Amino acid sequence: MKQQIIKTLLIAGLITSTAGTWAKAEENEAKAKGSIGSKGVPQAEFPKLAKISVEKATSIAKDKVPGSVLSVGLENEDGFLVYAVNITDQKSVHHEIIVDAGNGKILAEMKKDHSSKEKEDEEEDGDDD
Repeated sequence: MKQQIIKTLLIAGLITSTAGTWAKAEENEAKAKGSIGSKGVPQAEFPKLAKISVEKATSIAKDKVPGSVLSVGLENEDGFLVYAVNITDQKSVHHEIIVDAGNGKILAEMKKDHSSKEKEDEEEDGDDD
């Protein structure tokens, strides 16, 4: 009987410690978004920290989404230094590509398409001339 209780306690302890390890791994994975920390760094210092150039970040983003570059800027994104590259593709879809300022990896891509209502309004505005 004592052996059964000891086995149960050991298994429960192992499960608890393993669950804690998994939680820490998930927490670290969620925080590992960029390679250069920028939390608390003044924006004026961002260019000194960046390891890749604005031209390189733009090239990386345009390889992902060909189109016209609207803007590029160094930003603090969740505590990491990134380039936010805004591109409009051939179909007039706006893309924001987030490029790691340390290693050039694409961390995120967001896109915004015109709604059909906006397109209708634009077409109506063009017909009035």
